[in-house]
Amino acid sequence: WVVTMSVIICFLLMYSFGLGGYLFAQESTQGNILLNCNHEEDWMFMMGRLGCGITIMLALAMMMLPCRENFLELIDIILMHFARQEQPMMTVGEQTSLLPSSSSPSRQILRSVTKSSWWHYGSTFSILLVCYLGAVMASGVAVVWSLCGSSMAFLIAFILPGGCWIQLQRKQEDNIGR
Repeated sequence: WVVTMSVIICFLLMYSFGLGGYLFAQESTQGNILLNCNHEEDWMFMMGRLGCGITIMLALAMMMLPCRENFLELIDIILMHFARQEQPMMTVGEQTSLLPSSSSPSRQILRSVTKSSWWHYGSTFSILLVCYLGAVMASGVAVVWSLCGSSMAFLIAFILPGGCWIQLQRKQEDNIGR
């Protein structure tokens, strides 16, 4: 009940701000509602911009951590793939494990590579640089929303049906094998 009421209150609050912003500027409404206001004459709009900037700045750390961890995990997977290709083929027997052990020496060496300070700081800087360049090069919020919308449409139209088909095929093969 608490979650439902919280979502409803947030929806109404955001909807009222959006509607108020549209009613304020009518057809000349821009993607960033604060661009419609003359911030030089009214200090309240400058405070809104300042608050928005502080919120984004403080939330960046919470968004950066999972992004960096996933990026380093991807690098780890790529390095493991190349290390596995360089290993000689071993004889396959009854006691051979299907997956490499997470405690294998090569896996530990590669994990220590991606956990080093150089990878940590370098990946953080790279992600921040890409985000900054994307923000500077985007002509407006509408471009970002269009990119997000088209990406989700592509995911829903092409990736999701293919993934569902693969899952159905796996279940069908499991049922046939029983």
